[in-house]
Amino acid sequence: MPENPRGVVQPLDWPALVAETIRRRKDEGLTQAQHAGLAGVGRTTVVAFDQRDTSITLSRALAILGVVGLVAENNANPQDAFVSVCRQRWNDLVGKLPDDAPARQVHGHYSFDCEVVGPITRLSPKRLLVVLDKSVVRYTGWPPFWVPTREDLAPVCDESGVECWLGNPEPERVFDDAAHSDYWRASTDGRLYLQRGYQEDGSDVLQPGTFFDITLPIWRAWEGLSHAARFATLTAPVGDPEIRFRVRYTGLGGRDLASWAKPADRSLIVGIHRSRLPEAHLAIATSALRIDEDPVGVVHELLKPLYERFDGYVLERDLVEREILDMKSRRRSG
Repeated sequence: MPENPRGVVQPLDWPALVAETIRRRKDEGLTQAQHAGLAGVGRTTVVAFDQRDTSITLSRALAILGVVGLVAENNANPQDAFVSVCRQRWNDLVGKLPDDAPARQVHGHYSFDCEVVGPITRLSPKRLLVVLDKSVVRYTGWPPFWVPTREDLAPVCDESGVECWLGNPEPERVFDDAAHSDYWRASTDGRLYLQRGYQEDGSDVLQPGTFFDITLPIWRAWEGLSHAARFATLTAPVGDPEIRFRVRYTGLGGRDLASWAKPADRSLIVGIHRSRLPEAHLAIATSALRIDEDPVGVVHELLKPLYERFDGYVLERDLVEREILDMKSRRRSG
């Protein structure tokens, strides 16, 4: 006789579910704070969950479980649904390319996604494109959400937002590598996504996929957060808009932390620090004002768990401060 002939749902083993959640979180290298950020809840909620507190709401519990894959994906979270669509769209675009095409980012990539929380001014796609361009801050030569004007590279507007893919091999270009093959999309309701390959995996690198630079993540995170702050300020009608900013790194497994972009900084790394995990998922809930007033604190809080994947390497706040000050000193006009 079948154990469950009527399809009756069995009682939930809450302690076992909590224990499995904690185990998976540790396997992913997430802190409670990072888990909370990915779930869109407060850290105290994750602490209560870990203590088997059954008074937290079902929606928050499901969000916590969903981060570690213990809830079937139903795209109930609008931001997650948006990101899922963006990733599928990128897969469709690169699916036409040869297996060795740089735009496939075969050694890994990083992605930003950003959500402006609360009331925002819903923009037409064309106006959204203008706001995106105004939000660009040029700290380095290739800023996130760069809006090219050449017809063969220019973003495309549709009814839900704006899309740009710089990985198309057909246009003539100076750069043809993973780090210059951005895919980005912005929605009219204030959601952003950008995906880019690693500069460390360029065609001039002897062994792509083997190392991870110590300073580049600081540069890219600060550029992404700066853009997010300006975008939120331009789209939120009043007050200091809340920003939920997430970063995902893939292809980390087996890479060694290195001082590549700034060879003179090799003293920052003593010994070999290798990533034992293939990915890192980072998140922070912040605001446009805090990003402007405390950039070092925001970037350090966001990135510290990333560096810990490299055999526990400790990202010093002083390094973050030095790099951000250096970037600000050489900021380029738009």
